[in-house]
Amino acid sequence: MRRTAPFALALIVALSLAGSARSQLENTKIAFSSADGGDQEIYLVNPDGTELTNLTNDPDTDLYPSWSPDGTRLAFASDRDGDWDIYIGDIVDAALVNVVNVTDTTVVNEQDPDWSPDGTQLVYRSDEVAAPSYDIYRMGLDGAEPVTPVRLTFEAHDYEPAWKPDGTLIAFGSSRTGDGDIYTMDVDGGSLTAHAPSSAGDEKPAWAPMGSLLSFGSKRVSASGDIFTIDTVGGTIEQMTFGGGSLRSAWSPDGAKITFEKTGDVVYMDAVAAAAATVVATGASAGDPAWSPLTTDPTISITAPSSADVLPYGTTETDLAVTLQNHDAPGHWHWQLDTPFAYTGAATGNEVPAGTLADTIPNLMDGQTYTVYAALVDDATGGDLLVDATTYVASRASVTFSVAPTPMVTIDAPTPGQALEAGTAEAELSVTITDHPSSGYWGWQLDSGSGPGTVNPVYVGTTATVSPLVDDGAYTVTVTLLDDADAPLSPAVTAPVSFTVGTLADAVTVVNAQGALASTVSIPIEMYDVATLDVVGVAISLTYRSDILTPTSNAGVTTAVTPGATVVPADWSLEQNVETIDATTDQLNFSMASSFSFPLIGPGTLVNIAFDVTATAPGDPLGTTYPLQLANVQLNEGAVSATPVHGSFILLELVYGDVTGNGAAGAYDAAWVLEHVANALLATDVTFPIEETAPVWASLPLPEVDADKVADVDVLDGIAAPDASLILQKEVGLIDLFPAETPAAPIADAVGLPYRLVAGAKSVRPAERLTVALDATAISELYAGELRLEFDASLLTPVEASRRSSRSRGTPSPLFVQRQGEGRVAVAFASGRPMGGSDARVDVTFEASRAISEPTESAIRATHLRLNRSLIDTGFVYQFRIEPYRNRLMANYPNPFNPETWIPFELAEAADVTIRIYDLAGSRVRTLELGALPTGEYVGRERAAYWDGQNAQGERAASGVYVYELSAGGYRSFRRMVVMK
Repeated sequence: MRRTAPFALALIVALSLAGSARSQLENTKIAFSSADGGDQEIYLVNPDGTELTNLTNDPDTDLYPSWSPDGTRLAFASDRDGDWDIYIGDIVDAALVNVVNVTDTTVVNEQDPDWSPDGTQLVYRSDEVAAPSYDIYRMGLDGAEPVTPVRLTFEAHDYEPAWKPDGTLIAFGSSRTGDGDIYTMDVDGGSLTAHAPSSAGDEKPAWAPMGSLLSFGSKRVSASGDIFTIDTVGGTIEQMTFGGGSLRSAWSPDGAKITFEKTGDVVYMDAVAAAAATVVATGASAGDPAWSPLTTDPTISITAPSSADVLPYGTTETDLAVTLQNHDAPGHWHWQLDTPFAYTGAATGNEVPAGTLADTIPNLMDGQTYTVYAALVDDATGGDLLVDATTYVASRASVTFSVAPTPMVTIDAPTPGQALEAGTAEAELSVTITDHPSSGYWGWQLDSGSGPGTVNPVYVGTTATVSPLVDDGAYTVTVTLLDDADAPLSPAVTAPVSFTVGTLADAVTVVNAQGALASTVSIPIEMYDVATLDVVGVAISLTYRSDILTPTSNAGVTTAVTPGATVVPADWSLEQNVETIDATTDQLNFSMASSFSFPLIGPGTLVNIAFDVTATAPGDPLGTTYPLQLANVQLNEGAVSATPVHGSFILLELVYGDVTGNGAAGAYDAAWVLEHVANALLATDVTFPIEETAPVWASLPLPEVDADKVADVDVLDGIAAPDASLILQKEVGLIDLFPAETPAAPIADAVGLPYRLVAGAKSVRPAERLTVALDATAISELYAGELRLEFDASLLTPVEASRRSSRSRGTPSPLFVQRQGEGRVAVAFASGRPMGGSDARVDVTFEASRAISEPTESAIRATHLRLNRSLIDTGFVYQFRIEPYRNRLMANYPNPFNPETWIPFELAEAADVTIRIYDLAGSRVRTLELGALPTGEYVGRERAAYWDGQNAQGERAASGVYVYELSAGGYRSFRRMVVMK
């Protein structure tokens, strides 16, 4: 039985392992427990005392190490989870990895593990039934039988089981007769046999690797204990130690040595009575020696995945990793899923090349359990043959793992398409969640889907209240499963449901609204169809938070209420006034009346009410919802029914720069802002996404005035290219806040920034190009710019606007937008860092019209230039002239010539062109057919007509003067040339 008193440890080994003993044991390890580092841990050490390694390194107690038959895994007992359980880990490079609790019970204690010879089962002691006494149990590993532990003994206190290497018997210690004795039984608990019982107390049996010999500890001679051996067949007992203090022992894998505790030391000695031993190391409260098996057999161990791993849902593949021992190339390994390998024969499954210790297991599915099998393969004979598992048990390995099931959420209420009653301001949301892999948290969003942004988290239960709802509303609520950090699971797990709220037949409704600090909002009141009810008198009172909203006024007179043109005829009278209700509540009263000839038309907007939103943040957080309540609604003094439907106002916290509405300003927002700037230079409005769809930080789309505030992050001169620059800067952390987010007002750049606007040639021909260039390279910190050029669209067409960037791919580059309209072209650019060199040069290239028949003069004007925040009046005007093409024949070159010459010409319009050459007698010497040619100049050698100085027969023309003719359509022209010899 295990002693609880602490004792010192020293490993005592024979220092001269001669001959075959040395060669066999030098690659083995001894595992033991020790408290030398303060906590009771499992250690490894070589038999010569070197390479001492702490394997477990855990703050709790670890005891009773036991080697797997292939030497790749270690079982041990630990109380790290509160009670005692059996753990197994893989030994990889003298380290313990993939540690798994294989018993994992609460309250119950399990200790003293030992392996079956084939490595598929464990025996151990447990107090599951007989606490505080223990019984012996047997269980399968990695899916092997028995899956449920089998109780083998049923008497008082049984402990320290040891499985015989041939697999036939299990030895154990027991105090069932009052004193400790050694027993054996078969693997099912039968054939119980006591061996040399005594009243002194025997414990910790350990089988020799071969035969029927057991070692055990006993106090039958010394009260402190000695090691004895017994032949379980013949019954012969031999005392091995005579110094006292020896109880727990283990054999070397070759059977030549015994290691054991001895009065505070762990020793080993030859398996001969009274053999000498030597102290190698000392420690504290240590013992439980276990000798690793010989490692000459080819061995494969799976290190990933780990046994009983549960991979996250959505996992479609996972890494497979192994360690190999004593299996050199060209030997390699195969693996396959859910099918064990045969013991011998041709290798099946997936081949992994020699030298490779990893592969990937594909095609995994949620909610499935898998067993991956690995086998050593020997192809030294030229074929892939399995290593014989009947001889080498460790040539096979398997691990069972699973993929977590797909979590699901369904919405029970509201139901799809459900129509809630009119007047419903909130609704219960009820969900069913299965297989949530995290905390069980979930959240909901109304009409904004499951994308980025803040959801409304629910931490307890499966119900929530969805609000606010209004009559005649169509809604979609989306439920999203959340992790412990309130972020959507990945992959996302969502469920939407759409529903509606009905409309009261006589509803007078305040429409929900929102607005930012220091803005002006318009809040409509909607009227039902009263066209046939002859309504000619209306009296309404609306209460609101006076510290948040103020009705607009003019010279002290309230002017907030404006009749709706489609409902209220033009000649209706209107009176309005504000009444104070209490310190934070005011009431806007208004009345309208008309002659009987012009009743309300309805349905639609009865009035719009304009409120100024406070410029100072209130005590409530931004995003707070405030009620808008109809305290009184009278139509014809109550003669016509009217049911008030209240509304609400949300004080927005603008997310500056976030014009796309995803919750953060980024590069995409900068692209939108610069697109807006370039189009605005052409008087074209670009609608931001937050004007069409509610951003995640608001419940409604934003009006244009608020959307523009979001884009104008520098609060200077409206939306401009520097705003895009600031958005780029903030996204990468170059700035922390936008100017709009800081109390200090921004300061514009000083005018006079150095720049140049230049253009090329003053005269161009049809279809030729001219370029206007902006050169801002002298500005030391240029972040953004805008340029608009105006021109005569009948004469010029913009063909390109570009930077002269020479940067390589991957280096910082400015954002650049070019747009053109009728007679105008606009360019906007922005960068998160100062632009220099070629990035600060912009070329705008035009092409002259081809449809010019007369010389024409015009100009290109720069009508807008902004560099950084400075708006510059350039006064730039580029005068140019377009010279149209005309039909003409030019002087040949060279002239005189020998032996060849070129004949240039120009065409005013497309034509079939022929060059004819005559001598002075008028005889034709040569004809050059050039074919159909378009309008343009044909001057250079690559375009002009070419004469090689030969006549039609290929003979050299004689020296003298010749005449050449250009024939182009109806045009004719003649010139002279001279041939010299």
